[in-house]
Amino acid sequence: MLVMLVVFVSGLPLVFKAEIEYWLGYGTAEHQERAEMPLDSLVAAAEQRRKDKVVQFIVWEDNKPGTVIMSMADTPDEAPYHNISVLVSPYDGQIVNDEPEPLAFFSDLHTQLLMGKGGAFFLGIIAISLVLSLISGVMIYTPFAGRRPFGTVRNGKSKRAKWLDVHNVLGIIVFGWMLVVGGTGLINSWGEYLVHFWRADQVAEMTRDYHNKPAPEKTQFGSVHQALEIAKAPYPEMVPWFISMPGSMMSDAHHYTIYLRGGTSRTAQLVRPVLVDAVTQTITDSREMPWYMKTLMLSQPLHFGDYGGFLLKLIWFLFTLISTVVLITGLYLWWLRRKQRYSADNWQELLES
Repeated sequence: MLVMLVVFVSGLPLVFKAEIEYWLGYGTAEHQERAEMPLDSLVAAAEQRRKDKVVQFIVWEDNKPGTVIMSMADTPDEAPYHNISVLVSPYDGQIVNDEPEPLAFFSDLHTQLLMGKGGAFFLGIIAISLVLSLISGVMIYTPFAGRRPFGTVRNGKSKRAKWLDVHNVLGIIVFGWMLVVGGTGLINSWGEYLVHFWRADQVAEMTRDYHNKPAPEKTQFGSVHQALEIAKAPYPEMVPWFISMPGSMMSDAHHYTIYLRGGTSRTAQLVRPVLVDAVTQTITDSREMPWYMKTLMLSQPLHFGDYGGFLLKLIWFLFTLISTVVLITGLYLWWLRRKQRYSADNWQELLES
């Protein structure tokens, strides 16, 4: 419960992450009606600004119009836990922002407990515990709820009974929501393992002809901008979401993997990876994501309520507050019972003496 309290409190500002970043001026840039520069120039601008880093992912975010995000790491194949974001204007190649995101601390605390990969794995275990505690809590509360009207709080009983009723009533109210948040939190925490499985499964099949070929040097790579145009040509109804550079987690050493998504709000979560040979600039393969990768890509916006506009975010924020109260009352009840047991044990010792 202590860990979940940290996770829920740190998640409160993340519900409004896009809005807070906008209010603070992070990533805001003027959208211009002019031609955009080639992506290769934008990559070069970012790597010139941060000479100690390389671009792993090129990302387009709806809440940062007028910018292209360069997600950078120390090496091409490093796990992206500590990537930095450099925001570049696609119109003139100027750096819009290369400072840490305003909510980076809360994001790291919420997703990794400031512990990196080990923290993410640990939070997956905590998420399983949360789901099990929710299910067992409903099983325990059901017989009690069947004997009294819903929302009953026993004021005439002990303080512990009163807070137990408050804990149970609020817990039932947010039960379904907490189940969704716990389940999506588990998927997000262990998402890296789904990606590795996908790479060993589908990506390995799509790149079978490259298995015995040595990885090309970076100087041999063709234009990433041209690779994007080649990938978009067969799917004109789709728009780019992000590009995974050769060697990064979401690609292999030989390809630019371009992730396209539906161009409307209804189809925005339908994602298709297109593998473009980084040297020959030809499409190697493209296919729909398997169900488990679709689940992973749907889980993050669902986890933060980031798919239904401001009103849904407000509901998510309110439910997070209620869930925080549930956790605090649960800790309080545990502490009261512990004190009562300790006192009872002391009395027993005194009587025996």
